[in-house]
Amino acid sequence: MLKPIFPNDDTLIIDRSKWLKAYSLLNSRSTTKAWAYIIQTLRLTVTDKVDTMAVDGYFLYVNPSFIEGLSVRELAFVMAHEAYHVAARHHLRRAWRNPKGWNIAADAVINANLNETFYGFQDPVMPKDGIDKPWARSYTAELAYEKLKKDQQEQQQQQGQDEGDDAQQDGQGQGQGDGQDGDEQQGQGGGNPFEDMKEQGWGDVIDRTDEMSTEEQIEAEEKAAKTVKRAVKVAQQQGHVPGCIKELVPSDEAKQDWREVLRTFASNLIPTDYCWHKPDVRFLSQGSYMPGVIKENVGRIAICVDTSGSISQPALEAFASETREIVEEIKPEHVTVIYCDTKVQRVEEFEHGDDFRMEAEGGGGTRFRPAIDRALETDPDAIIYFTDMGARDHGEDPGVPFLWATYDRWGATAPYGEMIDVE
Repeated sequence: MLKPIFPNDDTLIIDRSKWLKAYSLLNSRSTTKAWAYIIQTLRLTVTDKVDTMAVDGYFLYVNPSFIEGLSVRELAFVMAHEAYHVAARHHLRRAWRNPKGWNIAADAVINANLNETFYGFQDPVMPKDGIDKPWARSYTAELAYEKLKKDQQEQQQQQGQDEGDDAQQDGQGQGQGDGQDGDEQQGQGGGNPFEDMKEQGWGDVIDRTDEMSTEEQIEAEEKAAKTVKRAVKVAQQQGHVPGCIKELVPSDEAKQDWREVLRTFASNLIPTDYCWHKPDVRFLSQGSYMPGVIKENVGRIAICVDTSGSISQPALEAFASETREIVEEIKPEHVTVIYCDTKVQRVEEFEHGDDFRMEAEGGGGTRFRPAIDRALETDPDAIIYFTDMGARDHGEDPGVPFLWATYDRWGATAPYGEMIDVE
């Protein structure tokens, strides 16, 4: 188990009476009991090293000064907010994203869902200065991040244009801010669109995956999954459980093997015809002369590979291995592999008989249309897209058989095509 980032400060005193009242408020009703259960699984750490409250999946860091300024109902809301971070595994999903932007996006999703759930007179209530984005109710944190990023870039671009116009009028040259999509490490106009956002909110999520081994990350994933499943089960014993937390529970339902679905999809692409010159030998012994089936090679297949930073390398390797075997089996005339994050990074072409391989590169955000548009240029008979569904620019149905091979999609869907979950 990880050690706390900030040790407990025994010189600081938390208002335990208010804390227990807020916890009791959550624990006393079915609509909030799940959040109370998650809170009790975290180790409370009192510290002034955080401005408000923060969680890392193991520890709940609390600044006593922040607690003093909240009512019991407001504190209960922030406690549920922090529990939501754990249930949604926000502490494990940030990947390459800007930490400030990730916190804002995750907060937007959480508060939108909690505000919809808490509507009673005695329910928890959101404190002032919370990130309030009602549109985020139906978003994942990843999708909310992309929307906030785009909105902020457009705002910065407009601001830069306005400053440029003013500077030109004053004879002082061009203004700042080109609104370009950068590496999210620089300031205004360069790359980090979240640097100038004034919205801060409260209740942070701390990502510690950089200091965790692969085994520790797996353990953290399993811990969070077990916690939220147990929390829902406890709440169900008392009554109604909000849909927003049910959606976070990993499914235990039997799933169809994704390799089988992928093979079936590929096999259905093989053109077939019937020929009387080559009878079906299965019926000859019965005295029947039936036409045999002639199978030809598949024409052109386009494989789009999402290379964004949130894609799991083991999942990508599993998909690549299975795809390689299927390509060797169905023998398409031509395969185009398109590696894409927010833009197409590389395209590889393989003819029938070539040594097929897949090696990803990229590491940025996620956009679908650049890869799909590039795939359509090859006039494919089918498109397969490996992705975590971290974008919404699906566009119109390409009009060819389409398979989304998804990883860790958190309930995201597509308006067209079939879908499989790569484990």
